[in-house]
Amino acid sequence: MKNIQVVRKKMTSLHPNIDRENLKNSHLIIIGAHDSSGGAGLVSDVKAANALKCDPKYVVTHVTAQTHNSVSDIFPVSEESFEAQLNSAKPENQDCKNLNVVLKLGMVGKKWMFKKIYSFIEFLEREGFSLKLVIDPVLLSSSGKSLMEEEALDFLKEFIFTKVTLLTPNLIEAENILKMKVRNLKDVEQMGEKFLSLGVESVLIKGGHFFERLSDDSNGVIYDYFCSLKRHYWLKAKKIKLNNELNPKVRGTGCFLATLVASGLAQGLNTSDSLVIGRCLLNSSIRKSRSNGGASILGPTGLESFRSSDFPIIEAFSNKEFYGKKDLTKKRGFKPLGDRPESFPWLYPIVDRANWISRLAENKLHIIQLRIKDLEGDALEREIEEAVYLSKTYNIKLFVNDYWELALKYKAYGVHLGQEDLSSANLERIREGGLALGLSSHSYEEGAIAKGIFPSYVALGPIYFTKLKAMNFSPQGVSALKTWKKIYDCPVVAIGGINLELLPEVMSASPEIVSVVRDITLSKKPTQRVKEWQKQLSAKSCM
Repeated sequence: MKNIQVVRKKMTSLHPNIDRENLKNSHLIIIGAHDSSGGAGLVSDVKAANALKCDPKYVVTHVTAQTHNSVSDIFPVSEESFEAQLNSAKPENQDCKNLNVVLKLGMVGKKWMFKKIYSFIEFLEREGFSLKLVIDPVLLSSSGKSLMEEEALDFLKEFIFTKVTLLTPNLIEAENILKMKVRNLKDVEQMGEKFLSLGVESVLIKGGHFFERLSDDSNGVIYDYFCSLKRHYWLKAKKIKLNNELNPKVRGTGCFLATLVASGLAQGLNTSDSLVIGRCLLNSSIRKSRSNGGASILGPTGLESFRSSDFPIIEAFSNKEFYGKKDLTKKRGFKPLGDRPESFPWLYPIVDRANWISRLAENKLHIIQLRIKDLEGDALEREIEEAVYLSKTYNIKLFVNDYWELALKYKAYGVHLGQEDLSSANLERIREGGLALGLSSHSYEEGAIAKGIFPSYVALGPIYFTKLKAMNFSPQGVSALKTWKKIYDCPVVAIGGINLELLPEVMSASPEIVSVVRDITLSKKPTQRVKEWQKQLSAKSCM
């Protein structure tokens, strides 16, 4: 229990899959312009950083004189002021190897400013700091005024693009940078490849209302396209109904999203996880926007206040739907678990042999999973066939781990897949075969993939440290479980390192299902142990 207690004390963040060393040793610097109307620029950056509880250093490039509808003047700071601000923003921590520096650029506009930023980046690299660079390439104001010199853009592309962790142009900015006119959504994907060829590590081409001209069947869906050397996908979200319907134009969204991503990187998340939670909080902020002088101003948000509808979907395994005439706001999900909500919470044992089902049958389990790692061929098939027979005999919902084709063949209730299995599994066959589908998830990216598949349940784990199997993810903690409960309409399964002593803490997040392996299968009296679990799950102290 000592190891578990130590891990529990670290579970203070709301973010799943946090690199806690980066969290302790991060330094966020935001470079951009002050918008006198309060709608965009550094004002928006401050809101975004606050949403993820970051405390950045700020460097001002310009002060503007503008309203929400027009820019009357732009005043760049002096070279002396700009250089002095950069020097003041330098990390004070001299332990360079353990310091994670994240630099976010917004409106820069001048070639001489980019040159000084390039020198600043070279200084950070020489000193040995770990650097991540996020750029929102602001070319035009929302009213159409040019905000970047042509020679500045040339310098950015030639010298700084190769340093970029994530570039976040909207569609119009992307067309201007690449000198390319986009005609359809496939062109956007080609555009992503062109950005990679210029040296950026990854790019998010933001859609928003710009993609409406590319697709006449968008059906109220906003598209963003993410592309890197390792992965590419469409990120989508439903259009948000504003609190303020009189002024539908929302300002500052580009600054806000890029800073949310930079803040996520500073918190220790990877790029894709930062992007997913950033899009979620942007959607939440848009939904809570307020009317101000002919436009809408982004409202306050945070991990405690977003809704399920704010969380985006990654269409990683059904991209063909983007080019068809289907309604992307509706998707046929997998067979539900089928019981009334008041029947939860359930205990979900995971076993490695079919005979466990008959051994535990007297406990009147709702659900059980067969996870076999040491059989293959005929022996594996016979074990799954017997497990399905026993599960139907005792009226228990059986989920077969991994082996979806055998689950289909013998008509198990459902199949459980890890995210690494999704690319090889035929999800449409599973759905058409009438099977339920359970999915594992460990991060915001995997959570967005799972949400796009509409499974029967989503499992989050490990909640605590576990020795059962090697994991690429840190323990999630109960706070992450609470976040998962907000994201999904389907049941959420808590799994990993949970025992009876920890159960009340886990149930404070109200998961519908708690999954247990070794605490039951290694017990000298497993049937009695299941009864103890069921008793505590039904106790008022756990509800």
